[in-house]
Amino acid sequence: MLGAYIQSNCPRPARELFATMMVRDTASWIAASTQRGNLLQAGKIFSTLPDRSIVPWNAMIHGCAQNGHAEFLTAWRWRNEISFQAILLTCGSSEWHSTTFDLWWPSTAFLHVIHFQAMADVLGRAGLVAEAEGLLLAMPF
Repeated sequence: MLGAYIQSNCPRPARELFATMMVRDTASWIAASTQRGNLLQAGKIFSTLPDRSIVPWNAMIHGCAQNGHAEFLTAWRWRNEISFQAILLTCGSSEWHSTTFDLWWPSTAFLHVIHFQAMADVLGRAGLVAEAEGLLLAMPF
């Protein structure tokens, strides 16, 4: 219901519903705020959380990704494969092509095919088509 209010651009009923919830899902509220483009409100909610588990981290990272704000991501290193994918997609759709590889391309074991596809997208958007093709051909799966 909360998501329906947000998607219908009805923030007041969404806030009222959120206030009455016995268990408040702050990650959903962060995601809803970022969907409306309100990163300031999402950041305020995030900063008040005493326990910042992976779920609110990913909500903030995805929110920055959806709104094309890669500059926020330099303060947050990737947390898991989902947040890493969001970071790659954000950097691939912004002016951060040249720094994406150096900043975010880790040599870790959790990489999945979606990460290779996202990195190939980043390289392709930067005009590095041969490098993108080489990356896809060198995938370990």
